Amino acid sequence: MKEIYTARNSTEAHLVSEMLQRNGIQVRVRGEFLFGLPIGHCYPSVWVKNDAESGAARRLVESFLQEIEEEVESPWACAECGETLEVQFLECWQCGTPRPPERAPDAS
Repeated sequence: MKEIYTARNSTEAHLVSEMLQRNGIQVRVRGEFLFGLPIGHCYPSVWVKNDAESGAARRLVESFLQEIEEEVESPWACAECGETLEVQFLECWQCGTPRPPERAPDAS
């Protein structure tokens, strides 16, 4: 087994783990029950069961996290007044124009 990712919390570790498993890579989450204990750096981590798959797994994790970051943190520009707005705004705070549908959160 080889460690390929150290997560910030158990939820993140399991999201990464599930994504890798959907891509056919067998993994295990370790250290999730030590998270928060005052004994050094105890963060959950994701381990690949087959060391030969570690390179592919790391690339998938990098791509996955980049997609999430782009989706969550990218601001949008108002089509009416050009104001740049953070992703949490559903309409322009300056002129009231609604956010374009392609930038709106998924309602499902």
